[in-house]
Amino acid sequence: MSGHAVVYVDASDQVNRYLAAQTGLTVQQVRFLRAEFEKQGRNPMPEMLEILAVENGFEETQVKNLFNLHLAHVRRTDGIQSK
Repeated sequence: MSGHAVVYVDASDQVNRYLAAQTGLTVQQVRFLRAEFEKQGRNPMPEMLEILAVENGFEETQVKNLFNLHLAHVRRTDGIQSK
């Protein structure tokens, strides 16, 4: 036995960590917001991001940036390139 611990990290956790680093949000905040984005689909009403930010105490710019990065990631994993 080598004494090394094996740590398994799922792909979505890696994505959440990356998105957190890109937006300045915490990993927990990214998880929460991405779950909310999933509920809204790919074409949410424009006000949805603003409402989500205000109701949860986030900066609107961070939420919008995260949504754009989230959407680009979803499109890449679906094989759709964002324009």
